[in-house]
Amino acid sequence: MFSIPDAQLCHRIEFEAGTSNNIILSESEACVAKDLLSETECEIHTIDLQIAELCHQREHNAARLERLRTAVAPHKRLPPEILSWIFRLSCEDARIKLPHCPERWALRHVCSRWRSVAINDRQLWDCISVDLQLRPGIYTQDDQLADLLRSQRLLDIILPRNGSISLSFRINGLLDVIELAFDKLIKPHSGHVTELHLGIPALSFPLFFGMLPDQFGALESLDIGYVSWFPSDGDYPSINKFPPTLRSFSIRGHHVVYSCFCSPELNWSYITHLDISQVLDLTLRKVVPILRRCTNLETCHCAILDDDHDSPHVALAHLHTLDISLGSGAVLDVFTLAALKTLIVWFDDPLPLESIAALIYRSTRGLQRLDLHNFSQSQSECDFDILAALFAATSLRILTARSFVFPKWILEQIGRRDILPQLEDLECHLDEETISTFLDTVESLFRQNVSDSRASAGKFRRAVGIYPMAFDFACADGMLSAIDRAQNLEELHKGTVCLVSSEIL
Repeated sequence: MFSIPDAQLCHRIEFEAGTSNNIILSESEACVAKDLLSETECEIHTIDLQIAELCHQREHNAARLERLRTAVAPHKRLPPEILSWIFRLSCEDARIKLPHCPERWALRHVCSRWRSVAINDRQLWDCISVDLQLRPGIYTQDDQLADLLRSQRLLDIILPRNGSISLSFRINGLLDVIELAFDKLIKPHSGHVTELHLGIPALSFPLFFGMLPDQFGALESLDIGYVSWFPSDGDYPSINKFPPTLRSFSIRGHHVVYSCFCSPELNWSYITHLDISQVLDLTLRKVVPILRRCTNLETCHCAILDDDHDSPHVALAHLHTLDISLGSGAVLDVFTLAALKTLIVWFDDPLPLESIAALIYRSTRGLQRLDLHNFSQSQSECDFDILAALFAATSLRILTARSFVFPKWILEQIGRRDILPQLEDLECHLDEETISTFLDTVESLFRQNVSDSRASAGKFRRAVGIYPMAFDFACADGMLSAIDRAQNLEELHKGTVCLVSSEIL
């Protein structure tokens, strides 16, 4: 049995002989040292076993902790709607940088329920934009082809297999690559695309036209433009049939592209919304034949350069909104619009008030909104008789006329509701003589909101007066007083009253 040596001997063995090679132990001291060595090794081995047991216990408890945390995770008690909302908030509108390796797609590294929400909530992915346009020195053909293939893989993952899709697709470059893009990105999903925004080279139009109408059986809205020109001496492709579901049609570009949609076989009667305002150099002669075939048209945005006195009359019984840019006021003379509610006119000088008033009188007495915008931003003179005829539409609720100054007598009659009795929103230009009258008119209209008990009377809510910058500097004190009065009216009547410099607009 090993006896415990005295402390002095232990100190000599461990701290003297154990730290110096010059001290040599005696035979008896060496025996004691061997016993101490053996005992210490046993203690170390025992401690190692204890450490191993503790490590095993820690790993066991760590695994339990992970399972318990998963069991009580907050997202497991949240409904999918809230999870979807959180996921959408975490997804910014910035362009998605597609991963080069599909195995590293980020959705595969989140928890299974988040991944399920991200993939199965179709509201996250039902509006997709793909832009593969070449940019010299920045975005090359190799980049385009690589992104095309990655986009195919991504769309196969995220696009819903049923329901509607809104797809925006822009591409240019080689025709073979564009055809590949149609085959890989559009055709597999065309059956449930309801809204399509397309920007493609004009020479690739036949690729798209060949898919209509059969491959777009659910298409409701089509916005088409081109990103390169037709050859000047080329044959222009044409489309002969729209999908019967199509209701909204927009086209952008040169009038040559517009010619692709002029086939007499094309069924325009389906269209309820038409936007040709971004077609360059469009003439009335080209517009009228299509408009006459849009028998169910409800809203129309167009830009027309000139008038054609030989153009037939156009009567659109269902059109309630017309937004038109004019090269000549006489363009309006070809229209009769029985259901017109909103008329927005963009024009160059001179202001075509007579044509506008005639259109309103000829078409309807139910006009509710009239916007007049001058491209030149200059102030126009007003013929009093024509202006009075223009305001004969007693149903008018919104009047925006930034380009000319109302005479004082018109403002006074508006303030008494002798004209425009249902007016709710007024925006017009001002000069030094009319700014005070304008504020008097606004104050009178606000007061009548309370005092006027007529059911037909509109509740006035907004007024904007636009004054020239020169007036601001020349009459600084008067302008400050007028602005203070406008602010007081706004606070008192809980409406909107603004005086704005023309330089701001």
